[in-house]
Amino acid sequence: MTLLQSFSFTVNTEGTFAEQYPDLRTGFYSQQISIDGTSYTFKIFPNFYMENVEVSILNEAGEAIISNVPFVLAENVNYLIGDIAFNNYKLIFNFKKNQFELYSLD
Repeated sequence: MTLLQSFSFTVNTEGTFAEQYPDLRTGFYSQQISIDGTSYTFKIFPNFYMENVEVSILNEAGEAIISNVPFVLAENVNYLIGDIAFNNYKLIFNFKKNQFELYSLD
C-alpha cells in the first residue's frame, strides 16, 4: 500500500460527544481529496443519535461513492472504517497520529 494523502481529525476516547469529536463543532467535517485527478469530498458527520460518527465520500457531482459508514471509537486501534475500499484505494484512521490516511492498493 502507498500513502497518497493524510489529514488530521482529532478524536478523544473520553468525555462528551463534543469532547470526543472537537472537529465536529460546526456539525460536520469536510475535506477535499484528489485521486488520479478526480476530486472527492470526504465528509464526517454525527449519526442520528449522536452516539458516534459516520463517514461518506462524494464525487464531484455530490453523489455518494461511500455512504454513511459508521466510525466507532475504541482506544489505541488503527481503524479500518467499515470496509472503505473503492477503486483500489483504502481509507484508514490512524489513532496514534489522529489522522485519516488514504492508501493506494498497489
